[in-house]
Amino acid sequence: MTHMVEDVLAVLPPRVAAEVRRIGTSQHRMDERLSEIRLRADGLSALVLSGRNIPLDTSVSEEEVGHTVQRVCGGALYAYRDTIANGYIPMAHGVRVGLCGRARYDGGQVVGIADIRSLVFRLPCAACDTRAQLIDVWREGVGAGMLLYAPPGVGKTTALRALASYIGTQERRRVCIIDEREEFAPESFRHASVDLLRGYRRAVGIEIAVRTLSPEVLIVDEIGGEEEARAMAGALACGIPILASAHAASLGELRRKRSLAPFLACHLFDVFVGLSRTEQGYTLQTERCDVCAT
Repeated sequence: MTHMVEDVLAVLPPRVAAEVRRIGTSQHRMDERLSEIRLRADGLSALVLSGRNIPLDTSVSEEEVGHTVQRVCGGALYAYRDTIANGYIPMAHGVRVGLCGRARYDGGQVVGIADIRSLVFRLPCAACDTRAQLIDVWREGVGAGMLLYAPPGVGKTTALRALASYIGTQERRRVCIIDEREEFAPESFRHASVDLLRGYRRAVGIEIAVRTLSPEVLIVDEIGGEEEARAMAGALACGIPILASAHAASLGELRRKRSLAPFLACHLFDVFVGLSRTEQGYTLQTERCDVCAT
């Protein structure tokens, strides 16, 4: 098992960790294929391997889920109150733990989550099956920016991680990643010219990066909203290309999304790359066009 997987197993209920280890002995390259571990109190817990749901025989209680949350936080829940209010807890190596429970509101804003009954450990994939193709697209030239789109869980963040590593090592260009949900592990870029702004809201992080870090390329994951679009337009006006990702299953769906309309209206991207996964593996579809004008 890799250090990342071992760190996750260390905070799981021991019976669950033992079952995951048993499955690992019978699964080829499980470390590379494992993308999620899902715990559900008094329900069906599962692994996600290569996009397939693998049920676990082990059942966990609500108390065990609560103890797991405490271990993830190192016993300091207060230190993670902001991310918990946003539905997740970050771990080392870019692992993110999604929380499912009852929302607590104060003044119309979610301030916490109570009665947590489900946890989703999302493990970043080290290998990007489309890395070579993505690098070819980048080498062919990106003007304003490149937008990667795909349904959730297909590999957008993994693709951005691979591009950041390539640009920051092979091209030695200064890359800044706005990592609002802390899914990019610093140790992944030890030998790359990459800076990470972790936990910043995307619009704020973009403005700080442009003002203080002089990036040559900006990377922003899971964009959406007018405030972010304005910040990215400001970066583009400074001559900084942007690599970003968004949830969409097709270019048509991308165009119809209201949350993405400000980005398209500002002509922030001239290259659109769709990622999809089939039984035969990953595929990549590239369009070099002005989506707003079509």
